[in-house]
Amino acid sequence: LLATEPRIIVFRVSGVIDVPGGGVSGLTEEHSYVTIAGQTSPGGITLRGEETTLEAYHANFHDAVFRFVRFRGSANYDNVSFNETHHLVFDHCDFSGGSDEAFDITFSHDFTVQWSTVPNSGPDGQVYGQLIAYPPTSNITMHHNFSAHHKNRCGPHMHWGPEGMAPAEGAAFDYRNNVI
Repeated sequence: LLATEPRIIVFRVSGVIDVPGGGVSGLTEEHSYVTIAGQTSPGGITLRGEETTLEAYHANFHDAVFRFVRFRGSANYDNVSFNETHHLVFDHCDFSGGSDEAFDITFSHDFTVQWSTVPNSGPDGQVYGQLIAYPPTSNITMHHNFSAHHKNRCGPHMHWGPEGMAPAEGAAFDYRNNVI
């Protein structure tokens, strides 16, 4: 995942990939143009983090597709967190765990989450589901997803921060056919 050329990652095996330390963090623009083809695994692929499982922070990470991957977060951290990213697609993924949020999209645009599940955050901490926050976050599509068993933010929580930060032109957000 941290290679620096365009690539498609396929799997011949199934199982759990324990991601040590801070998880797969440090995704930057040079790691862009990647497809994780979890559907090629005969029995499924799970990424399990000791902290945040997958993170791109102030990264300009872009043009990535994650398909049929299970993400398992741990206590006191976000499970999956994307900050300053764009043109990402999550399809048929599962985001379980993480005590801050199970799924975070902040300062990002052109992002799709489809046919995925966001269940079971916790057990301690905020125990929140989804956060969509801070301008210029826009062009977010979430459809045919299932979200359950969170203390709060079971559906996406739109948060723009202190007064005056909300985008004057609004934010494009397509949220349809989801079960909460």
